[in-house]
Amino acid sequence: MTIAGRSKNKKATKIFFDAFAKTKTMYPVDSYVNVFIVGNSGAGKSTLSKVIEKTGGSMPNVARYVDKNEVKPLTAGIVPINIKKHGQLQNIVLHDFAGQSQYYLSHTAVIENILQGAAAVIIIVVDVSNSDYLIHLKQWLAVVREQMRKAIDDCKLIVVASHVDLLNSEDEKGKIRGNIKKELPKNDDVIIYLDCRRLNGNNLTSFFKQLKSACSYIRNNNKRSLTLYCHMMYKLLQESEKDILALSDIAHDVATKDDQFFLPTHDGKQILGILSSLHSTGLIYYLNCEDDDEEVWTHDDTYIKVATNCRIWVIKNKQVLLQHVDGILFSPFEESKIPNNGVITVSKLEKEFPEYDSIMLISFLESMGLCHMVSPFFLVQTNLVEKGQYIRLKDILCLFFPSSVTIEKPIRLIPHEFTFGWYLQCTNLHDLFPQRFFNSLLLHFTMKYPVEEACKIGYDKYQCSFWKNGLKWSDRNGITTLLELVDENQCVLVLMSCNKGAQESNMVLLRRRLIHDIFDMHRKFCGTLDTVAFVIDPEKLQYPIDKPKTRVAYFVENFIKLGKHDFINPTVQTKGAPASDGKQVCDVLPYESDYANLSIFGGYEPNDKAGDGENFHYRRTRTHNVKGDKKGELDTEDLNYIIYTLTQYGLPERHWKKLGSHLGLDDSTLEEINEGYGALPECFKKCLHTWLKTNSTEQQDKSWASLAKALDDIGQGEVAEKIRNNQL
Repeated sequence: MTIAGRSKNKKATKIFFDAFAKTKTMYPVDSYVNVFIVGNSGAGKSTLSKVIEKTGGSMPNVARYVDKNEVKPLTAGIVPINIKKHGQLQNIVLHDFAGQSQYYLSHTAVIENILQGAAAVIIIVVDVSNSDYLIHLKQWLAVVREQMRKAIDDCKLIVVASHVDLLNSEDEKGKIRGNIKKELPKNDDVIIYLDCRRLNGNNLTSFFKQLKSACSYIRNNNKRSLTLYCHMMYKLLQESEKDILALSDIAHDVATKDDQFFLPTHDGKQILGILSSLHSTGLIYYLNCEDDDEEVWTHDDTYIKVATNCRIWVIKNKQVLLQHVDGILFSPFEESKIPNNGVITVSKLEKEFPEYDSIMLISFLESMGLCHMVSPFFLVQTNLVEKGQYIRLKDILCLFFPSSVTIEKPIRLIPHEFTFGWYLQCTNLHDLFPQRFFNSLLLHFTMKYPVEEACKIGYDKYQCSFWKNGLKWSDRNGITTLLELVDENQCVLVLMSCNKGAQESNMVLLRRRLIHDIFDMHRKFCGTLDTVAFVIDPEKLQYPIDKPKTRVAYFVENFIKLGKHDFINPTVQTKGAPASDGKQVCDVLPYESDYANLSIFGGYEPNDKAGDGENFHYRRTRTHNVKGDKKGELDTEDLNYIIYTLTQYGLPERHWKKLGSHLGLDDSTLEEINEGYGALPECFKKCLHTWLKTNSTEQQDKSWASLAKALDDIGQGEVAEKIRNNQL
């Protein structure tokens, strides 16, 4: 397919156009604001979405209920609604998220993906007539605030308390208002009380006023400003009759509409950059499955050609993926398309969605972190495939969705006693580890450890078992490891044992890596979730362990200053738990190679070639810096602990540039970081690493105190105060 060059009589126009086409300014494509409506099933999200749609003109003068036939009772997946020129909100992309728990994993993936490129207004709808409304609110606030922290720009939050008309008295309404207000202490958090079924119900005018203000804030704060090329490309896509366009389709449209659109047809790399920029707005999906973009194009002085086998797509209508694919794959309303073993073959995927390219679907699902490709060679060494089950040659690759595994726990395959136990526990009553965190953790562990082991040893010599919220595998060193989400999703449990003849030092090294990985994934997917880590007493490891906090256990941070033969007392977590005497550290954690750098800290071991070379979660144990004494300097070995602490205290990564500037880094250094690393987490980390490497001065030392001062200077006083209270 050829993208034609301009004719000679248009050459002057093109030269003129190219002179300003890359200029960043505000065009209609920049005016769209993403609005997310989330909440539990039945809260009134779809009804509120319909109210927003139907009030696009002037506000109705009479109160009227939304007809029940206008709203589907159960939303499937995510329904994106592109609303142009709304009377009050202007251009918005409304996303109505289904409330069933089966969709929560994909919901958080979609929200995170969009917020990486554009800010959004997030509306949490809570049915206050439901006795569990406060639990629902707390859980959604935890999810939303974590995603807002990682967003590229400041987002706005609105909480809608729906069904207030069903409350019995003013006293009850007052109590509910007080409870909700406690969860939203910030002045910029907005609470609206609505009967979402009315087009002009009480407080609806106030709701639209707040939503309009939030949308205006997002637009005014938009630092993206796409080029005119992006505006022209978006207009071109909208005129196409297709919901999904291959790159060759775009090439054809540009060539046949040469008089209407000016695009850099001589530069294929720039075309892909334009599509990537549009993807960042959340208006479209751009999926690039090519290993090398250079191979997509061939060109001369007048035109460029698109390779016939090019694997690049633009999804103009996001409903294709968010409702049709996501809504069907994870649907709780009918027989699941994903079997109880969490494995769907590529051929089955093609059968379920014959109208879509399978590579495109796989690219979308993997990019969202929902699944990963695995081979049958690995599957036949697990309980996911029955022994002797035949796998066809065409099913050489399969998609594995860990969150969809509903197999019962294979107790007979799990040792009843382990020699090491560690767990990470949520500290707040209603906090939970989100599905996205544990699904990503299972995917990470599966691909990094069991799959790697399966490739190194022969068939039937290796066994890996999966069940709902659990994984167990054995490696060639004779180490058995179990990972499980227990205690109603409030606790991540790790248990390990050595087979007869296995070296305990291998288990110590492996658990160091595993704990490091868990903390790494925790920071990435739920960094603001308050958690504490414990080691279970070696004599109390009888399996199953459904509630680890009822076992005798030791608070990990209490090990920090202790030596090999020092005594440590267990931590009582539950009332009525049996009392237990203290033990020597070497009895709780035998076989450690370095008792000044315990494996339970998840840090770096000098002899571990597979390690990443950095400490991660806990403070270093050297005396002068255990609590970050402001007279003792921080250095690069403290990097991951600093990042973990700032994340836990809620510092948005998008403020890395301002923080770096107030820590003394010059503009050129910050710009080099921005250009060299791009993604927010990498920029954030590199910024702090660069600061820690620079030489201290009298005015700018490397300490928690100087870090707290810089945070104050950029308007992050709450984070600074937490540092002063806990680190100084």
